[in-house]
Amino acid sequence: MEWQPVQYYSRVIMNPPFSHGQDIRHILRAFSLLRPGGVLVAVCLNGPDLLYVAAVCLLLVFAGLGSALFVYGGVYQAAMDRLLEEGDYVRPRKRQNGVVGAISSIYWLTVTAAYLLWTFGPWWDAQPQNTWILWAAAGVLYGAVMALVRGIRK
Repeated sequence: MEWQPVQYYSRVIMNPPFSHGQDIRHILRAFSLLRPGGVLVAVCLNGPDLLYVAAVCLLLVFAGLGSALFVYGGVYQAAMDRLLEEGDYVRPRKRQNGVVGAISSIYWLTVTAAYLLWTFGPWWDAQPQNTWILWAAAGVLYGAVMALVRGIRK
């Protein structure tokens, strides 16, 4: 005589026991309780897998802590520079940054318009997988334009 379930479920979430391969037996039994199209979510980790998961979690914690320290240090340093008017916040450089910011905005808006016209314009037959090169060329050219602007401003 075979066991027949009394009720079928549309979703099963489980954490079966792992020792001696019991997890597979429990998952197969839970699968037999599912309605057609149902969803089964089960945690399946043996010893080495659990170690890998723990190592990745620890790595993510270290990366998060490192990022938080970089952000904290950067915010503190930027606040001190602004308060003491050092680095980018020296008065002559502040005036120059306004001009550089305006030229940067105009440059990138022009590059974006050129990309959109080239890719989607009515008289062009380009495809986005081919027109990406415009961004690489624009990035290199941007460095030259900013060097020229800073050279003229001095």
